[in-house]
Amino acid sequence: MSAPGRQSMILAGALAIIALLSVAGTLYEILAHPVTPTADYFIWIESVSRLIKGDSEGLFFMARTYHPFIPIIPLATFAANALLFSWSPVADLLFGCFLAVVKIAIVSVCFFDRKNPWRCLSLFLVLLSLQFSATHFSVLGWGVNTICWQWATLGFALGLLGVVKPKNDLAGAALMVAGGVAASYSLGNILPCWIALLAALLLLRRKAIIWWPAWIAGLSISMAQYLFLPAFKKPSIIPFSPERIELFFRLLGQQMCNYGEGTSALQTASFLFGITALAALLVLFALNIRTLVKREADSGLAAGIAMAGYALASAVLITLVRETAAPWYVEITGFLWWALVCILARPGAVPKKPLAVVLSLWLAGAFLFQLRAFRTNDWFACSRSPAAASTLEHFDTAPTTSIEYLNAHGYESFAGGASCLQEMGYMCFRRAPHRRLITLQGEFFLPSVRTTGTDPEKIAGIAWVDKKGEKMPPSSSKDLDLRLPRGCTLTWDLKIPEQASGARLIAGYSGEKPAMRIIGEKGSQSDALSFSAAGPDSLEASLGKGDRTVEFHADSGDTLLLHPRVVLDGAPPPVPALPPRPANTDLSPDFPGLRSSPEDLLLPAFHQGEWVNSGMTFLQGRSGERSSTLTVESNPQFYLKTPLNLDLSGYQYMVFTTRQDRDAQSSASPATAVQLVLNDTIIKSVLVPLLLDGKSHSYSIDLDVLYLPKAAPHQLRLSNIIFLPAYGGPVQGKTIEAGAIRLLRGNRSIKSEPGVAPETRSDPAPRP
Repeated sequence: MSAPGRQSMILAGALAIIALLSVAGTLYEILAHPVTPTADYFIWIESVSRLIKGDSEGLFFMARTYHPFIPIIPLATFAANALLFSWSPVADLLFGCFLAVVKIAIVSVCFFDRKNPWRCLSLFLVLLSLQFSATHFSVLGWGVNTICWQWATLGFALGLLGVVKPKNDLAGAALMVAGGVAASYSLGNILPCWIALLAALLLLRRKAIIWWPAWIAGLSISMAQYLFLPAFKKPSIIPFSPERIELFFRLLGQQMCNYGEGTSALQTASFLFGITALAALLVLFALNIRTLVKREADSGLAAGIAMAGYALASAVLITLVRETAAPWYVEITGFLWWALVCILARPGAVPKKPLAVVLSLWLAGAFLFQLRAFRTNDWFACSRSPAAASTLEHFDTAPTTSIEYLNAHGYESFAGGASCLQEMGYMCFRRAPHRRLITLQGEFFLPSVRTTGTDPEKIAGIAWVDKKGEKMPPSSSKDLDLRLPRGCTLTWDLKIPEQASGARLIAGYSGEKPAMRIIGEKGSQSDALSFSAAGPDSLEASLGKGDRTVEFHADSGDTLLLHPRVVLDGAPPPVPALPPRPANTDLSPDFPGLRSSPEDLLLPAFHQGEWVNSGMTFLQGRSGERSSTLTVESNPQFYLKTPLNLDLSGYQYMVFTTRQDRDAQSSASPATAVQLVLNDTIIKSVLVPLLLDGKSHSYSIDLDVLYLPKAAPHQLRLSNIIFLPAYGGPVQGKTIEAGAIRLLRGNRSIKSEPGVAPETRSDPAPRP
């Protein structure tokens, strides 16, 4: 084998190692961490449910209520997931990864050269590393968005393959139409896709007459969906401003710095990457301008220019209609970086060798930067509890269900989506004919779950664990077991629907045999129930109907309850009802065990000088000092003037207080965003849905929802806090109140007196 051949093999081997590590890292993150669904899932669920039942309205339901296009292909994908995998979010993510690999393979084929096949393989491995790099997990972590964006970009790649490497003119034109239409009915990014395909046609001088009618037909079929949308609204164009130009460049730089909506330093880094990427493209364009003007471009150059045009046109479109750079936009704008890599990989792409070396080193340095700075995913998660838990019935929807959808689309639509969710066996609910499962997996501070014990340390040992004994959050889609130390009691308050013909409690145990009892509505007790033997499902007890209280005691020793659950027979999935609003206006911090203590950390109030603020004006108090009430001017935000260096391992909850009126935020989904800056580089963001009723409410964030690294928690330090009180669309001139932030140590029900159950919230008042 010649020396160049050996060098190509060595290079391909090194790239293969990097690519495999990138793919393995992404798959590990997907499989190792519980997947929390976003609010988008509700409306997808209802659309799919209608289609499965034969209701064609499901095709238009998604487009009419959420997205301005008809997502036929994602709907079909989700329907298959619902029927085959009980709508598993993990299946969505894994299938999205598979689509990404197929897309990269198709793009690599566009640059295949029989004289040097190693170059094509090396290109495939480089693109694979870019796709599955650390920044891309912010896309893969959203599940539902992964499917839409992967199908759309895969469709574009297919269309480009048809233009660049056609088997014959007819087959190439057919593949172009199929790919372009598939992309258009997956995401709706129509014009950038077809403009890029047109550019490839012109550069390659396709003379066969079939190409142009095919292109027109494909564009027409793609646009035809808007003729069938009953409530299609033209997106409003955002007026031009310098911020629009900045957003455009930040979109282009997302591949190397996918910051989400993080700190200003990360935004600046993404902005600079975008400028340099566009400058590099212009340099390559200038070096090949003679070839392009003479229309003598080969297939590789044409494909690279088309991909760059697709990314640039998409970035322009996003800039016109979107306010912020969502992390999943990188699936489209990343094609600019793919184009740079692919054009540079062509033989003779850069006549001057020093310039080629500089561009190659710059690309390699940018890639190493993203791996260094963003080893942990940056994504928005909705607060699991307790604000969300107080708005949903615990046993009907499980505490992981987001209320963002409820705020955005109203209760009726939410109830329909939640009913379909149960019907399909999503998350904790398993599919079975005429049977419904009530999971007992729940947060221990919910009103329906109580803990009692005499030893504080043992109460702290109560936890949900997987089959390997590792602690897991209750939101996990796995069937978890409950670890119950000796001397502790766990109690569930359940409502058994009247529609059910029967209700059974099923559980098993390992370790010491636990004691249990069931308390009925009138105080009747059943103490004679017991497990037949150690092992799974060794207890099956009838519950009857109405309210029931189930208690498990670990009297004789530590025990492990195996998958405790309640099965309802003959009960159709009910439409969940919103629980009454609590009588006290404090939704969060007063759940059992979270009392103030000297060990808590109380940060300075927002109106004090320790916070840097923008986008607001503080009102003056009676004494002339600033009060906690502020007037919104643009987008209010706070961050600490002096960075922290706080060990987070001892804290479990973050609590803040705010008061806002109904018209304080323009969005249908009012929320506050809290961004934690960890170790100076990692950004963890949480959206907390708000109640806008003019009353002061406290909201808490369970830090477990952020999936903080478990390997070395003592090495995880809080550097700063970015607080955006009116994230859901601030309204200029409105006043809001922002209180202080507290960091709480965790479940301090351990401080209750021996033998006394922790205090619970008062009974809720009737819903007005």
